[in-house]
Amino acid sequence: MSPTSQSASHDSIAKEVSSDSHGSNNETAPTKKGGFWKKLGAEGGNETQRGMKSRHLMMIAIGGTIGTGIFLSAGSSIALAGPASTLLSYCVVGLFVYTVVIALGEMSSMFPVSGAFSTFGTRFVSPALGFTLGWNYWLQWSLSIPSELTAAAVILQFWTQTLQPWHWAIIIIIPMFALQLIHVRVYGTWP
Repeated sequence: MSPTSQSASHDSIAKEVSSDSHGSNNETAPTKKGGFWKKLGAEGGNETQRGMKSRHLMMIAIGGTIGTGIFLSAGSSIALAGPASTLLSYCVVGLFVYTVVIALGEMSSMFPVSGAFSTFGTRFVSPALGFTLGWNYWLQWSLSIPSELTAAAVILQFWTQTLQPWHWAIIIIIPMFALQLIHVRVYGTWP
């Protein structure tokens, strides 16, 4: 038997084994018909579409990076450490964040997946790490959003004392919530 025919026979055997192991008869596979997700329109043909342009993503990234908390924390940092030390510490931390983002970008371009970055923890380390990354990310945002609203309220109270901080939070969060209900391009352009 020649090497080419031997590799061809290995390929045909591998195809037979993989089709048998994955269940070639589709009659026994359970199918979902109707139900909750179908009522919401979550069926074939309703895939996520890319409605934002790169300029939208760039501005959202810059705005999310700066945030309102930096204005509050920068004042106390400058008062305690001085401007040069504060700038140096921001540069060092920025370098750490930059290397993490570059590594994440490299993994995303090498292994494009439809999921959050926690899938890389599952893929490269263990499912437990991916699970923990996902929940830690949720916890971080569930604490970060109220923190940002409070910081914005503190900054806005500088100009007027007539409104309470929770009034400012409501004034900020209602338009943001309403923007989530409109088309994604409007959301990308508004900030």
